[in-house]
Amino acid sequence: MVQILQIGYHMCGGSLITSQFVLTAAHCKSKYPMKVRLGGYKGGKPKYECTSEYCNLISTEIDVAMVFSHPQYNIYHEYDIALILMAESVLYNAQIRPICLMKGTDIDSQWRFLKYVETFNSVRALVEMHIMGARAGAILLVFVQILGIQGSPYLLDPQCASARSDAGLYRVINGSNADLLSNPWMVIVIEYGTMKCGGSLINPRYVLTAAHCRSKSDRQLTVRLGEYDVNQRLDCTDYGCIPKPKEINVTRTYVHGQYTDFHRNDIALLRLERIVQYGEHIRPICMIMGDWNWSWRVLKTIPSFNTTGWGRTGFNTNSHVLQQTTLTHYQLGYCSQYFNRHLDHTHICAASSTSSTCSGDSGGPLTARMLFGRVRRVFLFGVVSYGSGHCLGPTVFTNALPYAGWIERVTRTLY
Repeated sequence: MVQILQIGYHMCGGSLITSQFVLTAAHCKSKYPMKVRLGGYKGGKPKYECTSEYCNLISTEIDVAMVFSHPQYNIYHEYDIALILMAESVLYNAQIRPICLMKGTDIDSQWRFLKYVETFNSVRALVEMHIMGARAGAILLVFVQILGIQGSPYLLDPQCASARSDAGLYRVINGSNADLLSNPWMVIVIEYGTMKCGGSLINPRYVLTAAHCRSKSDRQLTVRLGEYDVNQRLDCTDYGCIPKPKEINVTRTYVHGQYTDFHRNDIALLRLERIVQYGEHIRPICMIMGDWNWSWRVLKTIPSFNTTGWGRTGFNTNSHVLQQTTLTHYQLGYCSQYFNRHLDHTHICAASSTSSTCSGDSGGPLTARMLFGRVRRVFLFGVVSYGSGHCLGPTVFTNALPYAGWIERVTRTLY
C-alpha cells in the first residue's frame, strides 16, 4: 500500500506494482505537485513508525513524474484506473514490496492498451495494460507490464547508486582519500590473494573490468566489495562504522570475443558465485543501455570524468585507501599521438597535468555525474585500459557504451 500526496496532504491510496510504478484510480490525478509515500503505517511524516512490538523503517516519499490515466476515463468514473510513474525507482525492503498481479490472455472483454509515451526525461517507455470489463465496477487489472525502453536509454540496474552531494574530487596520483561510501560500486579483483585490478559492480551478479585482468583459471579470482581502507578490518568515521567488506569467488570470466593483447576491446565481465546483497557500502554503478546515438551525444558533451582505484600513488607506493581523481576529456587524437596507436569509438582519452591512473587501477571505472529521471546519478562510461609507464601521462579507457548490448546479453541471467 502507498499513500498519494497532494501538496503534502493525503489524497488517495494506491498499490506498488513495480519498483517505479503505482496503480491507482484515474480520479486521483491532480494538476498540483504529487508525491508517493511508501512504507508508511500512519499519516503524516514521522521519523519512525512504531507499534507496541516493533518499529518500521523510515518511510520514503518520491515525486510523481507522470500519471497515465485510462484513455476512456470520464467524469462518471468509468475506466477509473491509472498508472503513476515515480521519478525514481524505490528500493524494496521489509516494509516496501510490490503486490502480485495475475497475467491473463483469454478472458472475455479484455481491453489492451499499448502506447509509447514521452516521460519526464524525454525517454520513451512502453506501457502495456490489459483490463477487463466495460464499467468501473467491473474493471480488473489483469496484467501491467512496463517493458522498459524500446530503442531509448535506460538503466541496466534501476537500483544503481545516486551521486552523493558530499563526495569530493580527489587524485589517484599525489592525491588524498576519496570519501567513505562515495563509491559503493568499487571492487577489488584479487588473484592468488593479491590485488590485481579494479572493477565495478554493475548488478547483483556481475562485475565489469578490463579483459587484461583475466586469470588463467577463474578459480583463482575473487572480488572484494564494500572495501575502502585495505589495512583496516572495519572502515569507520566519527559517526560509526560501515559493515565489513565481502569477498566472493568468481565462477566465470566473460572476455569480449574480439579482445586482443594490444588492448583492443579490453573489456570483461566477472560472474560472481552468488547474488550480492545491496547496502549503503555495496551498490551497483549506473550504466546506460539502449540508444547508442543518444549515449554518444551525451559522451561528447562531458568535459571531465572521475576515476578511482587503489593502485600506485607514486613510485613504488600503493594506496591502502581508495583514491579518486578528476581527468579532462580529450580528443582521441591526443592519446593516439601520445601512444602512437590507432584509437576509435571504442576508446576514451582522458588526462590531467597533475594526476592519472597507474598500476593496479586497471579495470576501474571512468565515471561522470548526470541527471537521469530527475535523479543525479553516477554513470560508468569507461574502463581503465592502459596509460603511460610513469603514471602521469594520459590514460586510454575502453568506452563501455558500444558494448552495452554485449553486457546486457551476458548479464541477463542472474541465477
